Amino acid sequence: MWLTGFDAPCVNTLYVDKLMKGHNLMQAIARVNRIFRDKPGGLIVDYIGIDEQLKEATAKYTQGGGRGSLTGDLEQEAAALFLRQLEITRANMPGLKATEFPANAYAAWRSLSNIQLEDLTSYVYGTLVGDPQHRDDFLNEEFKLSKAFSLVKHLAVAQQHTEEVGFYQLVRQQLRKIDAATSHKTRQLERAVRDLLDESIAAREAIDIYAVAGLDKPDVSVLDEQFLIGHDGDARKEDLQVRLLARLLSDEIELRERKNLVRYRSYREMLEEALQKYNNRTVTAQEVIAVMRQIRAKDRAEAERQQALGLNEEEMAFYDVIVLGEAIELHQTDAWIADLVRQVVKSVRENLEVDWTKPHRSNIEAAVQSAVSRVLLKNKIKGEQFHFLRARLMTQAKATYSRWPEVA
Repeated sequence: MWLTGFDAPCVNTLYVDKLMKGHNLMQAIARVNRIFRDKPGGLIVDYIGIDEQLKEATAKYTQGGGRGSLTGDLEQEAAALFLRQLEITRANMPGLKATEFPANAYAAWRSLSNIQLEDLTSYVYGTLVGDPQHRDDFLNEEFKLSKAFSLVKHLAVAQQHTEEVGFYQLVRQQLRKIDAATSHKTRQLERAVRDLLDESIAAREAIDIYAVAGLDKPDVSVLDEQFLIGHDGDARKEDLQVRLLARLLSDEIELRERKNLVRYRSYREMLEEALQKYNNRTVTAQEVIAVMRQIRAKDRAEAERQQALGLNEEEMAFYDVIVLGEAIELHQTDAWIADLVRQVVKSVRENLEVDWTKPHRSNIEAAVQSAVSRVLLKNKIKGEQFHFLRARLMTQAKATYSRWPEVA
């Protein structure tokens, strides 16, 4: 009898209601037909019809000389599956132009010069991210290829394709980084196998994604005008440039939105609307860049307005809460509102304590709200205006000072 990995007691009757084959089927039957004490044999009740699977398993078992060789063909089947999936993945890669890239560039990518490799990766990324359906098809097939490769990577037939599989995985990793807007919901999916060629890929010099996209690596804010106009106009890189710039700008806006909810939320909405239209092919890449420049122009104008009002960054965030968005008309001058904001910020900061926004420190939050209320009442703000502004100012206070005193 074959080993089962545990002390499996023998049984008299086996009811088969699910499909089994190979050694699993032989082991299950062995528990029934074995002779044990006064038990001469057993009964198998077949509900689904396993005679063909039983014949196949028995034939393999007897061919192995009764030594349990039921997996002789598994490696061949796995290798065939891998090669078939490799062909499918190749078919989902962008076609290579003979005048620009070697025919075997995907498999021989390590032998390319740095410039050739950057051109190849730029072409591949730009083509895939430009067509969401094409990108998704590639990611799905590459995932299957990685699983198949994990089963046969010890075989010679698979080892000769190691570099090609590594390139496809490199493409997949970069696509995950580039694709910020839609992200393909990959965060909800755990990879079933580890990255197979981390060590192999790490041996190659790292690829600068900014260089691939034809952009200068930003060492200043992405809202800098010079960075936004720093693309080279290469049509092959245009889509990649737009998406990379959008990713950087979105991250910058998200970071600043914590300090100024109203202003940067409006910028985020402008960017998301432009990207949605771009994904729907109703606007061009240049029009998306124009929106980014418009955001930059607005941000620069707000910085000049802040300087004219004599407010710091914190105070300007509270000022925007009052004058921007769905604000109630105060019928007051800018100077009067700026003075009100200074009083609010001063009163809020005087009442802040560690973890003041946490539920167990509700008394501190109440003290901050009371301080805001006193400032508003002192400046003769009452009724609907009072409740509206207090709520807006408290929302901004929580966003600005949630990590107090770290942000002090």
